[in-house]
Amino acid sequence: MVLHLFNPDGTLNDEAVQDAVKTLKDGTLDDKEKAAKALDRMLQMHEQQRAVNSVVVVKRGVILPCVQLLKDGTPGGQMHAAGILACVAETPVGVFATTSAVAAASVNQASIVQAGGIQPLVNLLKSGSANSQEMAAGAVAAVSEDVNNQKALMKAGAILPLV
Repeated sequence: MVLHLFNPDGTLNDEAVQDAVKTLKDGTLDDKEKAAKALDRMLQMHEQQRAVNSVVVVKRGVILPCVQLLKDGTPGGQMHAAGILACVAETPVGVFATTSAVAAASVNQASIVQAGGIQPLVNLLKSGSANSQEMAAGAVAAVSEDVNNQKALMKAGAILPLV
C-alpha cells in the first residue's frame, strides 16, 4: 500500500489515492486504519486544496468504505474515517467557495446520508474517544448544512451528544 499521496512536485498522486481507497475497501483492519489516516491527514493539512482533493477521493469511492469503517473499524480507523467524511462534506467558505466546490460538498453530504453514514457518526459521537467525537462532530455539522438531513440527524440522536 502506498502511503505517499503526493508526487515530488507537490501534486496529488492519483494512483496512490486510488490504492488507499482500495485498501479502505479490501485491506486488513490495520491497513484500513493506515489508509484512512493518510487520506485524512492529506485532506486536513491542505485546506487550500481540500475542495480539489475531496473531489479526487470521492471520485475514487471513499465515502462508502469510510461509512463501513465507522461501523466496524479500529478506534483509530473510525476517527480517521470521520475526519475524511467531515472534510469531503464541508462546504468551503471564503476564497475556497467556488460554485463547483460548494456543489460538490452538497453532493457529498447527500452521499454520506445515502451510504448510511448518519447513525455510525452519531454512535461515534456518543461513545468514541475525544478525538473521534471531534471528527464525528465535524462530519455531523457538515452533513447538517443540508436542511433535508437535519431531521434524520435529530431522529438518530445527534443533538444530545453535541450539547
